[in-house]
Amino acid sequence: MIEDAVSEVMRDYIFRDSTGDQKRPKLIEIAELVTANLPAGAKIVDFGSGYGDVPAVLSLLGYECTALDDFNDPWHTPENVDKILKFSEKYSIKRIDLNTQAMSDAGTNFDMVMIHDVLEHLHDSPRDILLELLQLTNDQGMLYATVPNAGNIKKRAKLLFGGTNHPHYDHYYWHPHPYRGHVREYVKGDFLRLAKWLDLTVVELRDLNQMLPTLKPIPRLVWKGISFAFPGCKDTWQFLGKKSSNWAPTTEADSETIASRISEMVREVQDIRD
Repeated sequence: MIEDAVSEVMRDYIFRDSTGDQKRPKLIEIAELVTANLPAGAKIVDFGSGYGDVPAVLSLLGYECTALDDFNDPWHTPENVDKILKFSEKYSIKRIDLNTQAMSDAGTNFDMVMIHDVLEHLHDSPRDILLELLQLTNDQGMLYATVPNAGNIKKRAKLLFGGTNHPHYDHYYWHPHPYRGHVREYVKGDFLRLAKWLDLTVVELRDLNQMLPTLKPIPRLVWKGISFAFPGCKDTWQFLGKKSSNWAPTTEADSETIASRISEMVREVQDIRD
């Protein structure tokens, strides 16, 4: 059933020729985790939804989906936005344009908020966005996030040989303003801290290999072998957290944490002066 839903959406995918093969395993993985944790008919909101392929698959599987996006990426041309809106209508996805609408216009009492391949693009702390999104969910609401792994095999190898774990410099240097590329990717410990501050019980936190279709057969086997032997080296982190009973997220840092951060900043300034 999931395979059929993914295949149907892939036939309509706007970037089918360039990234469709990469998308398929990720869509299947997302759908499997959602169906394992939510019954059909549950309400899901997808932040930074892009084309809307994820909610489209879930809509076919019986979920009520809402998609949020600001349509400010370079590929969001008027022609492509029109295609997105038609695609969303076809798959019964409610669309919220964050340029003209607020998150709260999406409604409330959602069972899950999803944020896939978005956190790594944020220039500022995700705190306010995630808190606002979680406030749209019910008492048992869940946060489902996926991000590239900052410590994957390729990045570790590049650093070992003097390369960079950041996006290619050409992409960064020539990117249209404002820069919308990766700013801060995540490792396991980041999600553990995130769960603590958001008062979420960790349902699942594991690394996945979702980009293997981009590799040729021999490098693919090598990657699988290394990532099997050394956990935490795969290309993607998948996090699913659930609101704790009497949900009470940390909205302000305690005085000790604030003092520590200020002390660090002062030391950095002192180092510059010296």
